[in-house]
Amino acid sequence: MYRQSARRAPRRRFALLAALLLAAASLAGGRALWFLAYAMLAAVLVTVVHSLFGLGSLKGSIKALAIGIAAGDELVLSYEIKNPTALTFPLLEFIEGGGFTRGAKNSRFLSLEPRSTQRWESLVRIERRGKYHYGEAELVIRDIYGLFALRKRIRSPISITVYPRIVPLERLRPEGLRQLGELLVGDPFARDLSELSSIRPYQDGDPLHYMHWRLSARGGEPLIKQFARRGDVGLDIVLDSELAHYASDSDGRLADLGAETAISLVDYLLTRGAQCRLFLSSSTRTIATEGRDASALPAFLEALADFSPRDAAGSSNAALATSRAASDRRTSTVLISPTLSRATALSLIQLKLEGRRAALVCLGRHSLHAARGTEKDIMRVLKAEGITIIMVDERKELGHALSTLR
Repeated sequence: MYRQSARRAPRRRFALLAALLLAAASLAGGRALWFLAYAMLAAVLVTVVHSLFGLGSLKGSIKALAIGIAAGDELVLSYEIKNPTALTFPLLEFIEGGGFTRGAKNSRFLSLEPRSTQRWESLVRIERRGKYHYGEAELVIRDIYGLFALRKRIRSPISITVYPRIVPLERLRPEGLRQLGELLVGDPFARDLSELSSIRPYQDGDPLHYMHWRLSARGGEPLIKQFARRGDVGLDIVLDSELAHYASDSDGRLADLGAETAISLVDYLLTRGAQCRLFLSSSTRTIATEGRDASALPAFLEALADFSPRDAAGSSNAALATSRAASDRRTSTVLISPTLSRATALSLIQLKLEGRRAALVCLGRHSLHAARGTEKDIMRVLKAEGITIIMVDERKELGHALSTLR
């Protein structure tokens, strides 16, 4: 409010002075008074023309010094504003960060000499994942009398992908289903030291007792043995994308939390060599992304960066059906959703009846008691059927909450 009053003060003083001068010239007459009145009007017209000329002539651009970052990280943006004219623009305000952040934005006050260019870099923290195609800023041109300000929007093509954050899941210990007669191991990701999988170059930190001494001596470089894994854990992750289920998610928080939950599970499994598939629904079909090692992680990140819940009713059930048809009994299924319908509950129960492990990660809930009405009854039925229900309300709770997943 103080800044608005300070900006209005020159206008009020100028209006008062102009009114007094016009009144004196009209009542008393005289060339001197009318000359002053016309001089004042000419001075204002000159500043208007000067500012309008700057509005059309000043050029700005925005560049990003990275093409992919994680949500919550800082992005370095490079700004440039160029004055190709022979005029000076002493009162400019450049408002940064448009298109990337919400709320308060950084402002930089500057002046441009004739035929000059100013460049600078700025850090912008981007909290929302997604794909950004334009960088935006605003240039404000003020006159020297403080009477008015003209605004020019600067929009530059830019390509930045903001990926969902990965939360470490150190305490997660999922259990896969095994066929009768197979070796049972406590850690489903344990190495089978009797079955050699591959050979790779030695890296700092590798245990020396896994060194393949014969091949290392023959090839002249240290080589490490890699062993097959006995665990047969496979996990299908179905991320709910029905628009109606995110009706209360006006700021996109639940959609981001769902994407972070999915990518955290994916990262945990892929780094341990477990089979993992992610099912997302589009308007016409179910999209599946799969992998078995860390090299597949970029494909999952790309799919979840672009995730947006905008599908019609029934899409999550279609994704569950696709998952069920493409997997066997050894594969567990996790549904990530902010709500739960009867049809979805029946799909999870059907998975359980077929001898598969099924779990529900419910977004935006502190506990089962936070659910209401029909949804609460459905969750009680699922718990009675032995289906794991995990409540996640905030990202900081993610690691602890998912540690109960089995």
